[in-house]
Amino acid sequence: MTIVENKTSNYTNYVPIALPILYLGIASPKRLREVYKAAMTLGLIFQARDDFLDVYGDPRITGKIGTDIQENKCSWLPVTPLEYSNDEQKKLLETCYGTEKNSDIVKVKVKALFDHLDLAEKSRRWDERVMGEARALFQGSSDAGLKEVFTLFLSKYLQDPRRGVPRPAKL
Repeated sequence: MTIVENKTSNYTNYVPIALPILYLGIASPKRLREVYKAAMTLGLIFQARDDFLDVYGDPRITGKIGTDIQENKCSWLPVTPLEYSNDEQKKLLETCYGTEKNSDIVKVKVKALFDHLDLAEKSRRWDERVMGEARALFQGSSDAGLKEVFTLFLSKYLQDPRRGVPRPAKL
């Protein structure tokens, strides 16, 4: 959450919503807290999807070659296996994640572990749950203007980019 808060949510969601409110002189502590909570939720969804696409996305579609595994990036994908892995799988992740030595082989091994643990499906279920929470949060807003802004921002997230990603074969 610290990464999401400091990296993604503030500049992508909070500032673009809070700044106009401040500029127009209609900001209140309550309104800004609501904007902050919404921004953190949207940022969490965005960051989790971006991390997923780094590993599973097609570079021809995403426009980037994923390097999170080699660069030892802290994201949902390498942290989640710790909950589901046995000792041997944890050792594989510890040994392979974050090494650039034989990076193609390492990436295949880590991705195979992710596939074996069915992280793509776990990620899809997590996304559905958090999107539902976001909808409920935004619909529950008593501020009609913010509700409209939140709904507009959320509409950008309705198409889950993972839908086009083929499901990995089971081991």
